[in-house]
Amino acid sequence: TILIHKTEEQIMFENMNTNERLEEVIHWVVEDCWKELSQQSKARVIRQLGFMGYPTDDLKENKDECI
Repeated sequence: TILIHKTEEQIMFENMNTNERLEEVIHWVVEDCWKELSQQSKARVIRQLGFMGYPTDDLKENKDECI
């Protein structure tokens, strides 16, 4: 018998649909990496999230504070 050990994160992602996975990754980027992004990258992320219909008002308000 071969046992495959999975982390809770792996199990969580396997049980999500594509939209839920995308939202989880977006949340991670915004919460953990936002301060490290250049202003150009922040503007691109905000623009592309807007194209996908993702709410970005809070990002627009905070993008200048996160330099």
